[in-house]
Amino acid sequence: MMTPRERLRAALRFEPYDGPVPYLELEFQLAEELFGERNLRHGDYEALPAYRRRDELARNARLWIRIAERFDHSVINGTHWLPLEAQAESFQIIRELSGDRFMLSAFQDGTQAIPSGADLASLSFRIADDPEGLLHDLETRRILQSGVLEGGLFILREGNNLAPGTPLENIEAMYPTGREWGRLQAAS
Repeated sequence: MMTPRERLRAALRFEPYDGPVPYLELEFQLAEELFGERNLRHGDYEALPAYRRRDELARNARLWIRIAERFDHSVINGTHWLPLEAQAESFQIIRELSGDRFMLSAFQDGTQAIPSGADLASLSFRIADDPEGLLHDLETRRILQSGVLEGGLFILREGNNLAPGTPLENIEAMYPTGREWGRLQAAS
């Protein structure tokens, strides 16, 4: 029988597959009710002392794998509630624990984060002086260079919770950046 990832990959290519229809959940929020554990979120992660972060990421990765197994998800995408570096580390842990059984998905928000007072002036100058360079430094590039592409197929998508008034240009910039920096190497 095909793995959930193999079924999804086949479906995306309009190829036949065995087993249930490939499925992914955009926003699974019942972990605490169904598994007795809370998913790790950005604020929780940031509040952890550095020496506990890896253990909590591993616990969270195991929880997401259990969720995917119980509900036959083809994609694990719950790590998007974490800072980018923690998402990348979570992907490594998930791969260590489950191999390439599941497809992994991360997303970026198309909005620009509000910079701190220390960064506001440099960001303002950069927007005026180097808008093209700024496009290539978007979160998209950071996600794609974080190691998530290792191990095969990966889905890059915009967040399903874009803020009202998000500039269309921010969202449009994600796709060419993804095409430029998100190439998978062909299997040899």
